[in-house]
This record gives sequence, C-alpha cells and structure tokens, in this order.
Amino acid sequence: MKKLSVKPPSMAAPVNPPIFMFLIIIHIKQCYSSLWTPRAISYRIKNQIPHDNLKLAVIVQELISAKSAGILFTKNPITSDESQL
Repeated sequence: MKKLSVKPPSMAAPVNPPIFMFLIIIHIKQCYSSLWTPRAISYRIKNQIPHDNLKLAVIVQELISAKSAGILFTKNPITSDESQL
C-alpha cells in the first residue's frame, strides 16, 4: 500500500481547496501509474497475469483523530491458516 504525504487542510496549514483537490488528483494518478512500473510489469509477466483488463481502486478518506488503533488479521499472516486469527 502506498502512503501519501498530502495532509487534509484540518491537519496542516490552511490550503486553498482547488489546490488541495489538484494535489489529490496528482496522487491518484501516481497510484494508477504504478500499474506500469518495471517492477509491476515484471511481476505480472512472472506470474502470467495479463496486462489487459487490470483493475485498481484508490480510496481517499478523511483522517480523523483516534483514541486507539489496531489491525485485525482474518487469518494467520505467517501460516495462512484461516482458523487462527
């Protein structure tokens, strides 16, 4: 997952809304263009994944302050055993 460095206006110095939207669009385009890096292309070739009909989703969410945070694994990340969390 690619972490972006653009912060929403509430978390940084005030930003002009059109400029902020422009920055978001630039970062979304960077996410989509990551499909065509040499590493991504060689991965698809190695794993026999066709280059046509690729799909990628980019989610833009507002950052909110949290009291706590965590990660829940739906299966064991080491053994891939779905009966173990």
